[in-house]
Amino acid sequence: MNTPSESPPKVDASQSGASVTHLDPASGYVTIINTYTVSPERAEDLLSFLVRSTLSTIRFVPGFVSANLHVSLDRTQVVNYAQWLTPGAIAGARENPKVGALIREQAQIAASFTPIQYELKNSTLAYDASGSGARFAKLAPDAGLVTTLNVYTIAPDRAEEVLAYLVHSATETVRHVPGFVSFNFHLSLDRTKIANYGQWASREAVAAVRDNPQIVELTSATARIAGKSVPTPYVLRNCLPAAGRD
Repeated sequence: MNTPSESPPKVDASQSGASVTHLDPASGYVTIINTYTVSPERAEDLLSFLVRSTLSTIRFVPGFVSANLHVSLDRTQVVNYAQWLTPGAIAGARENPKVGALIREQAQIAASFTPIQYELKNSTLAYDASGSGARFAKLAPDAGLVTTLNVYTIAPDRAEEVLAYLVHSATETVRHVPGFVSFNFHLSLDRTKIANYGQWASREAVAAVRDNPQIVELTSATARIAGKSVPTPYVLRNCLPAAGRD
């Protein structure tokens, strides 16, 4: 068992991210988006710890599906987009002594972390005139994409209304913007947050969209309906599947 004084065995994090994760709303998975705040000089330490922890322990926990680790471009945040089979599997993991020890140890590296459980409700992909494109988004570290994450805080009774607006906006406008790859909308299990996991072809595409008149207008309209949310850009560094899924 790993304890706070016994770090997981050393693993080369740079060689453990070749898998591909699919974001399929029909899968029924529960998504945990865990956002870690970290000092920039410790971002790689935290990333390496999370990779080692997943490979040595988490990937063997019943009900775990995948961990997908991102570092923000300013290196002040690390995000783990994790998939689990059910809420019960997540609850069971929390009672696992090995997992508890890892949670205590990561708290010694990160300034804070906030895990929130979501259901993936919709994936909107870039417009494909041929109609032969993918059915759902793929996460792959070697794809060279930039990830953006927007989180909207909402009233539970407005959850479906706001979600429908965001999906409509993505379908009618954003999916036609150059460099757009996908938006993936998640509703938290308590219905108080909507998280949009976005993918873009490059940093230049992310920068250009901020000056796009259609998107500027859409952002203002969205703030009036869903509240203001500033997207944080990340690079996906590792996709780590459960044991037996690689």
